[in-house]
Amino acid sequence: MNLQSIRQKFERKKGRRDQVVTDLKETVRKRKDLESEILISEKAQAIIIAVAKATQDELTYRITEPVSLALAAVYDNPYRMSAEFKIAARGTTECYLNFERNGHLINPFAGAGGGPIDVASFSLRVGSWSLAYPRSRAFLGLDEPFKWVQRDKIPLAAQMLLEVSKEMPLQIIMVSHFPELIEGADRIIWQEDRNKDNKDTEEVNSFTKFTGDLKSFVEFLLEEKEMLKEAGKRPTKYQKHLYNYFLE
Repeated sequence: MNLQSIRQKFERKKGRRDQVVTDLKETVRKRKDLESEILISEKAQAIIIAVAKATQDELTYRITEPVSLALAAVYDNPYRMSAEFKIAARGTTECYLNFERNGHLINPFAGAGGGPIDVASFSLRVGSWSLAYPRSRAFLGLDEPFKWVQRDKIPLAAQMLLEVSKEMPLQIIMVSHFPELIEGADRIIWQEDRNKDNKDTEEVNSFTKFTGDLKSFVEFLLEEKEMLKEAGKRPTKYQKHLYNYFLE
């Protein structure tokens, strides 16, 4: 092997060494970049978890507190509403609502009774409306609300309904047969229907209106009536009574 061959071999090895050094430096740089990205990701993950926890806590309060207050306004030994968030399939989050009393969780449909469920359902409807963005019109229609609430508790439910209507403020139109509930209304529309088989039998329905923005409600009725007309649909009996009373 002559000197020229040795020099060429040396240069080839030197070139490979230089390439290895360059690759090593690039690998070190990439590792540092990855470590930096991991650190940023961990910080971002911590922020996301903190924000999610704060959001869940706020949502839990906004859902459970109004329901608990409504139940306390009607019942002497009320349940409290509790909310539990769980990670479900594909990383989605689900919220489980239960009643709580004396530290025990109760499935509302498994033994809490229809009355508390009626009150809680009303509060959840109001809560859902208040959390929506943008909000729909400040109007809530109720058909026979609190029908499973004990009769001696109906006046308390009516007072709670009136306070919610005024505080939100929220226009509430409802149909009810309970005199105790009707008495709390600002305005009452009576409808009398005679039984075809027995003329001596009367069924009395009342359309009751609680405090709210009457102008907005009238505008809502006008839009609804026009939409039905354009769609070629006929208004229901209930809608006709509202139109005749508020629009004629």
